[in-house]
Amino acid sequence: MTPATDAYRAELLRLADEVHALTGLSDPGISRAVFGGDKRFIRRLRDGENFTIEKGQRLEAFLREHIAAMRADAA
Repeated sequence: MTPATDAYRAELLRLADEVHALTGLSDPGISRAVFGGDKRFIRRLRDGENFTIEKGQRLEAFLREHIAAMRADAA
């Protein structure tokens, strides 16, 4: 993997951890919310498996939107 891929993976996992902390959603719960039947996507990210940019972008958009909504509700 490239340093850029590793950095992107780390950012996705940081966002997933933030959503977990704010909502209590587990990795499988977040994966299922984004990808339907694929409940192991975040586990595969944590395990260092490859992922497509499209799936990464989809996950990132969901996580950022979820965090923004939680912060707006708290304000």
